[in-house]
Amino acid sequence: MTTQTIEDFAARLDADRAFAGQFVACLQAAPEGSAVTAAVGFASQNGFAATPDEMERYLEAVLKRNRELSDDALDNVAGGLPGLWGSGFGNTIGWTYR
Repeated sequence: MTTQTIEDFAARLDADRAFAGQFVACLQAAPEGSAVTAAVGFASQNGFAATPDEMERYLEAVLKRNRELSDDALDNVAGGLPGLWGSGFGNTIGWTYR
């Protein structure tokens, strides 16, 4: 799979929710340890040529991207009040707990 084809495949997954849902279902149905093979087969059935190495790199990049949280998400997960600490403690004067 050339870089352009991977980009096309990724763009299709991003743009087409039904296609992305089919891809996720394909990966979830794959036996343990064969997700890359299933992904290559899915891509091939939909007009994209991919080698196992290229697909593995793509899947690893997607997993890495999805594991990283934005600063806002981290603030909310940490239990902070949105904007309370980020805007400076002095901006909270007048706020009371009820």
